[in-house]
Amino acid sequence: MGHFIMPLLTLILTQKISYSASQAGLFSTVAALTQVPFLLLGGKLVDRFGSKKIIIIFNTLGSLMYLLCSQLPIGSTTVLLIIVASNLHAVAHPGFNTYVAIIVPHDQLKRAYSLMYLGFNLGLAVGPMLGGLLFENHLSLLFFLDGLCALSATALLLGFIKDRRAEKIADNAGMDRKDISLIGFFRKNYLLLLFGAILLVYNFCYAQWYFILPMQTAAIFPNGVAFYGFLVSVNAAIVIVLTPFLTYATRRIKPLLVAAGGGILYAVSFGMFGFNAFKSVFLAAIFILTIGEILITINTNTYIAQRTPKNFLGRVNSVIMIISGAGSAVGPLVSGSFLGLLGFGKTWLAVSVLMFIGAASMLLMPNSEVSSRKADS
Repeated sequence: MGHFIMPLLTLILTQKISYSASQAGLFSTVAALTQVPFLLLGGKLVDRFGSKKIIIIFNTLGSLMYLLCSQLPIGSTTVLLIIVASNLHAVAHPGFNTYVAIIVPHDQLKRAYSLMYLGFNLGLAVGPMLGGLLFENHLSLLFFLDGLCALSATALLLGFIKDRRAEKIADNAGMDRKDISLIGFFRKNYLLLLFGAILLVYNFCYAQWYFILPMQTAAIFPNGVAFYGFLVSVNAAIVIVLTPFLTYATRRIKPLLVAAGGGILYAVSFGMFGFNAFKSVFLAAIFILTIGEILITINTNTYIAQRTPKNFLGRVNSVIMIISGAGSAVGPLVSGSFLGLLGFGKTWLAVSVLMFIGAASMLLMPNSEVSSRKADS
């Protein structure tokens, strides 16, 4: 619910700090690249000390950076604090998927990730819409609310979520450290690296609706900022309604096939963004994109958890996040450079074609399922 700042980051940079589109893209790329060592650190810390402790410590520190932003004038210091906050949150990030995979039975993973995704979007249905309304005149308040909500969520985790099984695994995680080789694991499970590379393409394309779309709506509609916030909230609302049904409908289908189908829906929606100037078409494209997002999010997390032993989960998640996150990092930089030359329509068409290639690659991957109990053998 407190997800205010990141969906509006492009507009903060371009409208409040006077960055150009290419400068905003460069910032987004640099900010993402600085997260790489922090993701690796987070994966190692999660496997060593357990997910809960790492999430609590680093989420709290990241939230404090946003609270500090709320007390300072918007400017270059804000940019620096946003990068620091994102890096602190990056340390905690591998802990979430890892914690779920540890405490949930193997055959319930898809349903568990579905529930996590649903919970996130219950809040996301409210936050960005409120953010769009407050953006013009109350940006400092948005920083404060973002930090406050994150601290509240961390307090709930600290006070109410306790699992002895996860604590026992964390306590024993370092006992056989000398016998563990992450490189050796990936040599035997190279499909996970290939999977991460395909997700790089997925994330490159998906990042554009957070980067290109807010600038596009602001350019063609009088109330474009508020309309973009509305689109983000519609995206979340559709997730809330459809996630249970799509999870049930695809429960017997292999994760890779479902994720490939979601990629095709992404490609269709991106093409629709490029060739219209009507709000109704944007809404239809968001509906199609959201179905694809649901299918991809639930099944990619499931695929990773099914193929990874529990004592590797933190580090494997961090490595795949780095590989796939590279797409999100370079996406704004590349599209920001091409927007001035191609315009919104042709840029979206190029993104759509690339997305089709990514979906086809996912479809062609081997579909054999490997239990996480056997993934390290």
